[in-house]
This record gives sequence, structure tokens and C-alpha cells, in this order.
Amino acid sequence: NNMKVKEDGYYTFVYDIETTELVITKVEYTPDAGAYYIDGSFISWGGAGNESYKLVQDETDPNVYKLSTTITLAVGDEIGLQYYDKDGAEGAKYNGFFSAKNMVANANFDLTSGTNAKALVAGTYNVEFNSYSHLLKLTPVTE
Repeated sequence: NNMKVKEDGYYTFVYDIETTELVITKVEYTPDAGAYYIDGSFISWGGAGNESYKLVQDETDPNVYKLSTTITLAVGDEIGLQYYDKDGAEGAKYNGFFSAKNMVANANFDLTSGTNAKALVAGTYNVEFNSYSHLLKLTPVTE
């Protein structure tokens, strides 16, 4: 009874509640060029514009941006992601902040305490952001 995708890609889903008809259309999608910076209280909110905290676009998936290093958080540290509309281009402007509501559920973080995600477990984390889904993922580094 489940739908199965026959071709990789991006799709829109439109459901008409009156006719119970679902229309699925494959769409072309090109991610916007931009600059993403991890930011938070763990670096005194100094990530924006700091190359050490800039996420780098993945070579195989243009929607995925990763921090090339890890971050270390203490219990209570708050975190989010700053977005600028142009990557290093003149006239780049602040365009938004991705916060707890954009974070992939993780038991190591409180996503209900306000705008920012708050660390519940101290540790070292890998950072990944999907510019299409707008989901931020912090994965604990295991040794």
C-alpha cells in the first residue's frame, strides 16, 4: 500500500481533501548559494562570518553542508545555525537563523526550551545541515 519512488529527485505533493486525489509532480530544484555558520553560546555567539565555523558544501550532494571539524559542547550550551544569502559575495546579508525547530530530534538536546537547541549531554559533535529540508543534525562523535 505504500508508494515507491521510481526515480531519485524532488517532488511536490498536492492532496485534494474533497476528491481524495493526490497529485505528485517531480520538480527541478537547485539549492541557493549561501553561507552557513554554526553558532552558539559555546563560542560566545561568534560563529557568523568565522571560517572555523563555516559549513562546507558536500561534493556529492549540493544540499548537504558539513562542518569540517567537530564542536565540543558543555551541558546547557545553546546552538543554532546562521545563514547568509551569498557565499562570500559582496553585499551578502544575514538571511535567517535555523534553531531548535530545524534540528533533527536527538536525545542529547532540549529542543523545547526556546529558540535555540540546548545541550543536555556534554560531548563532541559532528555538524551537518541540509539546505533543502532545512534540517540541522548534530551527531555525537564516538571514540
